[in-house]
Amino acid sequence: MGPRIPLDQVPPASPGKFAHIVLRSADVPKAREWYKKVLNAWSILEENDMGAGLTYDAEHHRVLILSLTPDEKEALSGKDVMAIYDERRKLPGLEHFAYTHTNIANLLSTYRRLKNEGIEPVFCVNHGGTLSIYYLDPDGNSVELLIDTLTLDQATEFMHSEAFAENGVGYPFDPEDLCERYEAGEPLSSLLASPYSATLAV
Repeated sequence: MGPRIPLDQVPPASPGKFAHIVLRSADVPKAREWYKKVLNAWSILEENDMGAGLTYDAEHHRVLILSLTPDEKEALSGKDVMAIYDERRKLPGLEHFAYTHTNIANLLSTYRRLKNEGIEPVFCVNHGGTLSIYYLDPDGNSVELLIDTLTLDQATEFMHSEAFAENGVGYPFDPEDLCERYEAGEPLSSLLASPYSATLAV
């Protein structure tokens, strides 16, 4: 084996992948079941009230859930998930994390499946570059499920457009309406269109 390159000569490196998230929960079993449903995941650790580990692909773990202490749980007593979310948004830190589905059928079928299990979105928006459905987990963390609606080059161009500068959030949509239109056979180009579309050369 020849000499290695000195570490100070190794070019700057970006991570090869995003591996996992670690959450803290006031109710580990409840959070575990929620993520199992939302991500179509399965447990990879012995299940107990102190912690849980989940994955949904070949990665050994994608979500770890750790329990709050009894005192921390008591401090949250009586607060609903929206109140916790609103309090969290007033502080620096994570706003939400997102998972990309490969196609609109997977996104909409997941929406329908979760709705049938009592998990409703809090916000559905066509961002122009993504079609996104937002949920709150049992601890008030915001989780986005999405599909990309533009190529990387198109999305980069879009984020530098006047349309994006005027409205960087996007336009709400009715997921039930979109499901009905999808099942009726409406073209994907029409399903993924937004008020941005008329102003963009994409």
